[in-house]
Amino acid sequence: MMWNDCIQLHAEQSKGCTPRFSVANEWKIGLAWQQSLHCVNCQFKSGMYKLYDEVPTAGRGQKPATTNVALQIGLQDSAISNTKMCYLLTSANVPPPSRRGMQKNANKVTSITAQHTVDDLKQKREKIREINSLCGHEHNAPINISTDVLYNSTSLKNSYGAGQSCSQAIATCIEWLTDRHDIIGFHLENKLCKLGSTLRNRGYDVSCPGHEGCTATIPVDEPISEYRMGREMGLSLAKDNVRVKCVATDGDALGARGIQIIIIVYVTPSGQSKRLKWVHKTCKEYLLK
Repeated sequence: MMWNDCIQLHAEQSKGCTPRFSVANEWKIGLAWQQSLHCVNCQFKSGMYKLYDEVPTAGRGQKPATTNVALQIGLQDSAISNTKMCYLLTSANVPPPSRRGMQKNANKVTSITAQHTVDDLKQKREKIREINSLCGHEHNAPINISTDVLYNSTSLKNSYGAGQSCSQAIATCIEWLTDRHDIIGFHLENKLCKLGSTLRNRGYDVSCPGHEGCTATIPVDEPISEYRMGREMGLSLAKDNVRVKCVATDGDALGARGIQIIIIVYVTPSGQSKRLKWVHKTCKEYLLK
């Protein structure tokens, strides 16, 4: 588009001149570029052209480039960070974006992704109720689920001091009503907050969690609790009226007890009340079944 427009404008403004274009100015925005052309044989100079598509936004200011947004979406599903991505681009002789700009885009993309994840889980919980109706059951008939927790450490014991060695953990809840076994609930506990650490190093009296822009969900001196994560997942299920009959988990997990506190009793079609059950299984027995 840029070349076609410049050729047409040059023919209208500089008649009789044989065009010989060269790059006049260029502006790098992450992985995207803006350029303008000028003619070496005359005084023709074009305006700046955006060599990328923009992501439509409601706010004022410059719209983000689709290339920069797509890069952050891809990095979310990989094990490398923005710093390593800059190393890879430099090794391929591609001018890398600034790490500050990449982090700014990453913050925007992750917030949107988090909201879409919450909305998607809500839709899946509503679909569970629809499937119950299609199977001839009540739409709020209890279902069987399984839960487990993933830590960012191979062991909970800290070999160098008191407390746990892990700083992040995520609990997931999987339904067993369909063959897809979709995730219908999750909860994350995080002790890390780079902004809070930076502010404290500069002398500000801030505590995590609690300050603006904090990414931590629990204090650093508070242990990660599977019981608390199970309770939060049970709360999300209860809000969408998804009732649970049986929870399958490993032998040392307390997530099922946390779910039981929230969804403690469900009513059967006959009107009788039953307590929530939980089943502890080893990983081997669980996979064999």
